[in-house]
Amino acid sequence: MVSLSGTARQPAKVLVRTQSGTAENGRDFIPPGRVVHFAVGEKSKVVEVRVRPDDKREGDEQFTLEAIWAKGAEVQDGVGVGTTLDDD
Repeated sequence: MVSLSGTARQPAKVLVRTQSGTAENGRDFIPPGRVVHFAVGEKSKVVEVRVRPDDKREGDEQFTLEAIWAKGAEVQDGVGVGTTLDDD
């Protein structure tokens, strides 16, 4: 989830990217769309990261979601950790 510190007073957009951790970008998950758009009055948006199924028993894995640029808003805490749950 990407959240603003308050509700958007003007349209805003935030550029996000994923970084591999124990979960590998493109192998274990599909990166989300790169720009998150906020309409006036919105405060948070869910960023969907789709997991790629496989048959390996590898336990839960993690990746990082980073907000790296914003227009109409300011990035304060631009890093979050996501976890893919083992589906085998």
